[in-house]
Amino acid sequence: MDLLTRELRRFDTGTYVPPTKTTVSQWLEKWLADYAEPSLRATTYRMYAGYIRRHVVPSIGHVQLAELRPDHVKAAHKAARDQGLSKLSVRHMHRILHKAINDAMTDGLVGRNVVGLAKPDKLDPRPKLKYQPEVVSAFLAEARKTSYGDALLLDLFLGLRRSELLGLRWEDVDFDQRKIYVRQTLHYVPQMGIIIYPTKNETSTRDMSMSDTVLLLLRAMRERLEAGWSTLGITPPPDTLVFADATGHMLSPNTFSMETRKIAERAGLQGVHLHLLRHWAASLALAQGGKPQGSARILGS
Repeated sequence: MDLLTRELRRFDTGTYVPPTKTTVSQWLEKWLADYAEPSLRATTYRMYAGYIRRHVVPSIGHVQLAELRPDHVKAAHKAARDQGLSKLSVRHMHRILHKAINDAMTDGLVGRNVVGLAKPDKLDPRPKLKYQPEVVSAFLAEARKTSYGDALLLDLFLGLRRSELLGLRWEDVDFDQRKIYVRQTLHYVPQMGIIIYPTKNETSTRDMSMSDTVLLLLRAMRERLEAGWSTLGITPPPDTLVFADATGHMLSPNTFSMETRKIAERAGLQGVHLHLLRHWAASLALAQGGKPQGSARILGS
C-alpha cells in the first residue's frame, strides 16, 4: 500500500491525524510529567519511569510518534528481554506503553494505538506451592525462631498484602469488636525512604473479623509491648505500628520479603514468598468452611 492510499484510508476510517515530528521519547517524557506523575503514587510513578527510560526509550525513543508501528513495539519487547527482563516485566512495560499511547491518541497525536496490535509473549506456567498443612507448619516453625514470626503467622490467617501488614497500626485493631481495619499501606520509595499511604480503593479498605487465634496472637503481642513500654516509662501514640524493628522504626518492605525467603530456605522449602501466604490464607479460610467470596473479601480483591 503506497503512502497516498494509506493516508486516504486513514481519512475514510477516521484515524487520520496531522503529521507531527514528535518522537516517542519526547511524548513519553511529556506523558510522565503531565499524565503519570500527577495521578500516580510515587512508587508507581517511579516504576513507570524506570520501564520507560531504561527499556522503551533506548530501543524506540527515536521513532516519530506518528510513525510508530507494531513491529517497533515488538522490537522493544525483544530488546527488553535481551536485557534480562522477565516475560512478566515485559508485560508490565507493554501495559505502561499502551497507556501512554492511548493518551497520545486522546490528544490527537496518533490515530490509533498500535501497541495493542503487538502482543507480548505469553507467560510460562509458574508452579505454585499449594497449601499443605505440613508445609505451612515447617515454614512457621522456622519463622518462630525469628523476629518475623508473629507477622508471618498473622499474615497466614489474614492474607494481607505486604504493604497492608506493615502499615497496620494498633489503632486499627479493635479488641472489643474483634475487628481489624485495613486503612493504610507502607511502601519503600527510592530516594524518599519509607512512606505511608492510605489504601487505594474501597475494595482495599476493609474491615476484617478476628478469629480466636488472631485475637490471642495480637493480645499476647500487645501485652508484651505494653510491658516494655511500662518499663521504659513511655506511652506510645495510637498510630504506633503493630510491626516494627527492634528500635521501634518501620520495617523495610524489601528486608521483610528477603527475610521471608531466607526463612523458607532454612525450612527446606522452595518457591515460598510473601505473596504466596495470601494464597495460603485463602486456602486456609476455605478449608475451615469459608466461602469463595469470603476469601476474596479477606484478600481485598
